[in-house]
Amino acid sequence: MFTSATLMFISGCIINSQIVTGGSEITVKQYPQEIRSSHGASVAITCEFNYQGKVPFQTDVSWFRSHNRTINHFSKNEKISTTDNLHIYVYGNHSKCFTILVIQDLQLNDTDKYFCEVLLIVPPPITSRGNGTRLIVYDPEECQTQKCPWLKYFFVALIACGGVVVAVLLMICAKHCWDTVRNKMTRTCHPTDEKNTVYEDMTLVKSSQKGINLPTRKHAAD
Repeated sequence: MFTSATLMFISGCIINSQIVTGGSEITVKQYPQEIRSSHGASVAITCEFNYQGKVPFQTDVSWFRSHNRTINHFSKNEKISTTDNLHIYVYGNHSKCFTILVIQDLQLNDTDKYFCEVLLIVPPPITSRGNGTRLIVYDPEECQTQKCPWLKYFFVALIACGGVVVAVLLMICAKHCWDTVRNKMTRTCHPTDEKNTVYEDMTLVKSSQKGINLPTRKHAAD
């Protein structure tokens, strides 16, 4: 049999648990959604969270890459937390409900999707995760394949236009050469009447000089 004191204690625990768990909610916002940056630069990803209800006993924030690869675990009392990678660290203020992931000296293999996850120990624990931030790191020397795809298409179009211009010029030159050759062949095979007359006149002159009597045309009697 339970005594009255025991029943009062159990009732108090149930009521208190309902107040804590029933009124506790957490929302997590992560931004920006996407970052494009060059090799060697630095970026920052912000994670903000809000909770309603009783103040949690402890707040923990963890950062992940895709496939749940843990980067960092950031507890309530820490201001700055480093990771195994020296170019990645986290800082923030949990009392103001924010934390920031900073990645310095970006490498190409840093390209990935990053998530922040907030854990509130109320109890019972409540967990919520941000939507993620896509980080794309590109090589400045290969800008046309990452950040400037238009440059690649510009060069392709330029080469294509140059090829068309060269082809047109070759066609014009070939047509001009063919017309010139055809005109020469026509003049050789079919001399003009003017040249024939000159040739005949010259023949007549040379023949008269050698004393050859040329036939004369008789005039008709009136």
